[in-house]
Amino acid sequence: MLKHIDNLQLFQKIDWSRLSEMELMKIEAEFNRVLSDIEIELNACQVPSIIKEIISRNEEQDFLPVHLGFLVYQRLVQLEENKVLALQSFSDYLLLYGPDWQDEADQMAVALNNNDLERAVHIALKVDYDKYQ
Repeated sequence: MLKHIDNLQLFQKIDWSRLSEMELMKIEAEFNRVLSDIEIELNACQVPSIIKEIISRNEEQDFLPVHLGFLVYQRLVQLEENKVLALQSFSDYLLLYGPDWQDEADQMAVALNNNDLERAVHIALKVDYDKYQ
Protein backbone atom coordinates (compact mmCIF):
# COMPACT_ATOMS: atom_id res chain seq x y z
CA MET A 1 0.00 0.00 0.00
CA LEU A 2 2.84 2.40 0.72
CA LYS A 3 3.90 2.14 -2.94
CA HIS A 4 0.51 3.56 -3.93
CA ILE A 5 0.84 6.22 -1.25
CA ASP A 6 4.21 7.18 -2.78
CA ASN A 7 2.50 7.46 -6.17
CA LEU A 8 -0.26 9.59 -4.69
CA GLN A 9 2.35 11.93 -3.23
CA LEU A 10 3.94 12.28 -6.68
CA PHE A 11 0.68 13.70 -8.04
CA GLN A 12 1.24 16.71 -5.77
CA LYS A 13 4.37 17.60 -7.68
CA ILE A 14 2.58 17.88 -11.03
CA ASP A 15 1.90 21.35 -12.39
CA TRP A 16 -1.63 20.58 -13.58
CA SER A 17 -1.96 23.98 -15.25
CA ARG A 18 0.68 23.06 -17.83
CA LEU A 19 -1.03 19.88 -19.00
CA SER A 20 -3.03 19.50 -22.17
CA GLU A 21 -6.59 18.24 -21.99
CA MET A 22 -5.46 14.77 -23.07
CA GLU A 23 -2.69 14.71 -20.46
CA LEU A 24 -5.16 15.85 -17.80
CA MET A 25 -7.56 13.06 -18.69
CA LYS A 26 -4.78 10.47 -18.62
CA ILE A 27 -3.36 11.65 -15.30
CA GLU A 28 -6.81 11.97 -13.73
CA ALA A 29 -7.57 8.38 -14.71
CA GLU A 30 -4.29 7.24 -13.18
CA PHE A 31 -4.96 9.30 -10.05
CA ASN A 32 -8.38 7.69 -9.66
CA ARG A 33 -6.86 4.23 -10.19
CA VAL A 34 -4.31 4.89 -7.45
CA LEU A 35 -7.07 6.06 -5.10
CA SER A 36 -9.07 2.92 -5.84
CA ASP A 37 -6.04 0.71 -5.25
CA ILE A 38 -5.36 2.42 -1.93
CA GLU A 39 -8.96 1.93 -0.80
CA ILE A 40 -8.83 -1.78 -1.67
CA GLU A 41 -5.52 -2.28 0.11
CA LEU A 42 -6.68 -0.20 3.07
CA ASN A 43 -9.67 -2.47 3.59
CA ALA A 44 -7.39 -5.51 3.52
CA CYS A 45 -4.69 -4.01 5.75
CA GLN A 46 -4.35 -5.61 9.17
CA VAL A 47 -1.22 -3.73 10.29
CA PRO A 48 -1.84 -0.55 12.31
CA SER A 49 1.76 0.63 11.84
CA ILE A 50 1.18 0.97 8.08
CA ILE A 51 -1.92 3.08 8.71
CA LYS A 52 0.03 5.21 11.18
CA GLU A 53 2.77 5.70 8.60
CA ILE A 54 0.21 7.01 6.10
CA ILE A 55 -1.20 9.39 8.71
CA SER A 56 2.27 10.59 9.65
CA ARG A 57 3.15 11.30 6.02
CA ASN A 58 -0.15 13.11 5.51
CA GLU A 59 0.44 15.26 8.59
CA GLU A 60 3.75 16.36 7.04
CA GLN A 61 2.61 16.86 3.44
CA ASP A 62 -1.23 16.99 3.39
CA PHE A 63 -1.61 14.91 0.24
CA LEU A 64 -4.59 12.67 1.01
CA PRO A 65 -7.94 13.66 -0.43
CA VAL A 66 -10.23 14.29 2.55
CA HIS A 67 -12.51 11.32 1.84
CA LEU A 68 -9.49 9.01 1.80
CA GLY A 69 -8.19 10.56 5.00
CA PHE A 70 -11.49 9.65 6.65
CA LEU A 71 -11.13 6.03 5.49
CA VAL A 72 -7.54 5.87 6.75
CA TYR A 73 -8.52 7.10 10.21
CA GLN A 74 -11.55 4.83 10.31
CA ARG A 75 -9.32 1.86 9.51
CA LEU A 76 -6.95 2.91 12.28
CA VAL A 77 -9.87 3.04 14.72
CA GLN A 78 -10.78 -0.50 13.70
CA LEU A 79 -7.25 -1.89 14.05
CA GLU A 80 -5.55 0.10 16.79
CA GLU A 81 -5.49 -1.30 20.31
CA ASN A 82 -5.30 2.21 21.78
CA LYS A 83 -8.65 3.27 20.40
CA VAL A 84 -8.82 6.40 22.55
CA LEU A 85 -5.72 7.85 20.89
CA ALA A 86 -6.95 6.82 17.44
CA LEU A 87 -10.34 8.42 18.09
CA GLN A 88 -8.80 11.63 19.39
CA SER A 89 -6.57 11.82 16.31
CA PHE A 90 -9.54 11.26 14.00
CA SER A 91 -11.54 13.90 15.85
CA ASP A 92 -8.69 16.39 15.43
CA TYR A 93 -8.50 15.52 11.72
CA LEU A 94 -12.23 16.15 11.30
CA LEU A 95 -11.87 19.59 12.83
CA LEU A 96 -9.26 20.57 10.25
CA TYR A 97 -11.98 20.72 7.61
CA GLY A 98 -14.31 23.24 9.14
CA PRO A 99 -17.74 22.90 10.68
CA ASP A 100 -18.99 20.14 8.37
CA TRP A 101 -17.86 17.41 10.75
CA GLN A 102 -17.89 19.43 13.98
CA ASP A 103 -20.92 17.50 15.24
CA GLU A 104 -19.23 14.14 14.77
CA ALA A 105 -16.00 15.37 16.40
CA ASP A 106 -17.99 16.75 19.34
CA GLN A 107 -20.02 13.54 19.68
CA MET A 108 -16.83 11.47 19.76
CA ALA A 109 -15.36 13.78 22.42
CA VAL A 110 -18.49 13.51 24.57
CA ALA A 111 -18.51 9.73 24.27
CA LEU A 112 -14.83 9.57 25.20
CA ASN A 113 -15.37 11.93 28.14
CA ASN A 114 -18.17 9.62 29.31
CA ASN A 115 -15.86 6.59 28.93
CA ASP A 116 -18.23 5.20 26.30
CA LEU A 117 -15.60 3.81 23.96
CA GLU A 118 -18.09 1.67 22.06
CA ARG A 119 -20.22 4.71 21.21
CA ALA A 120 -17.18 6.77 20.20
CA VAL A 121 -16.04 3.99 17.85
CA HIS A 122 -19.55 3.71 16.41
CA ILE A 123 -19.65 7.46 15.73
CA ALA A 124 -16.18 7.41 14.15
CA LEU A 125 -17.03 4.56 11.83
CA LYS A 126 -20.23 6.29 10.68
CA VAL A 127 -18.52 9.56 9.65
CA ASP A 128 -19.44 10.03 6.01
CA TYR A 129 -17.61 12.39 3.69
CA ASP A 130 -20.65 12.53 1.40
CA LYS A 131 -23.20 13.16 4.13
CA TYR A 132 -24.63 16.21 2.36
CA GLN A 133 -25.09 14.58 -1.04
